[in-house]
Amino acid sequence: MTGSQQKLQFFILFICIAGGDEQVIKKMTLIFFLLLFDRVAGGQVLTGPKVVKQCSGQTIQVSCRYHSFYRDYVKYWCRGYSFYSCSTLIRTDKPTRADGALDIVDYKNEGYFTVRMKNAKPGDNGWYWCAIERISRHVSIAMQLFVTSEAEYCSVPEPTTQYSVRQTTTLPVTTIQTTTTPETTQTTRTSQATSSSTDWTDTKPEVTVKHVIIRIWSIMRWILFAALCFYLICFNLYFKLCGRRK
Repeated sequence: MTGSQQKLQFFILFICIAGGDEQVIKKMTLIFFLLLFDRVAGGQVLTGPKVVKQCSGQTIQVSCRYHSFYRDYVKYWCRGYSFYSCSTLIRTDKPTRADGALDIVDYKNEGYFTVRMKNAKPGDNGWYWCAIERISRHVSIAMQLFVTSEAEYCSVPEPTTQYSVRQTTTLPVTTIQTTTTPETTQTTRTSQATSSSTDWTDTKPEVTVKHVIIRIWSIMRWILFAALCFYLICFNLYFKLCGRRK
């Protein structure tokens, strides 16, 4: 459930408790809109790539940008189809793993953190999450990682007059050509896409019992919430009717 849905639930609950009191409803409406727009202008709280592709044996580098409000919060990276059941791989308060295969760096002044995975393997394929730890609901964003070991896809022809730079988070090759004149220096960048027969069709993540339970609960909690609101409305109406009879 998103933060907006949670705020909507609290707003409706307050309205039910108010039982038709106009002054209380006005105050709750004001509070609701203040909470709804509590994010400072300037973009989303957390952003990052949705898909990351790399060749087997290479280093994967993923950067996620966050709002300056979360500058001093703990950031982490976890793996799993569902965020609520994912396994935390590394955190900024413990930035390096013992085996050195994974590390995380938080660039607080620039407002982003970077996760670096060395010697990626096809077994690393799956869903990953950039996340920020909070006292309440954590902030997170999902991404899907693909690692291939097919030589046909990963092979890059040797350049003749240009030099190639392989990106760490994407498979296409970026070529940089610099032209120098007596007065000015001009740099141009061109992208060269490598042909491939590899099928990068997104695979459906495995559905487990835990995922089914989470989906059922996401529906049941709204039903329970509606029942609670109905009970509160009936409770308020009952006492109002009793008060009028007296």
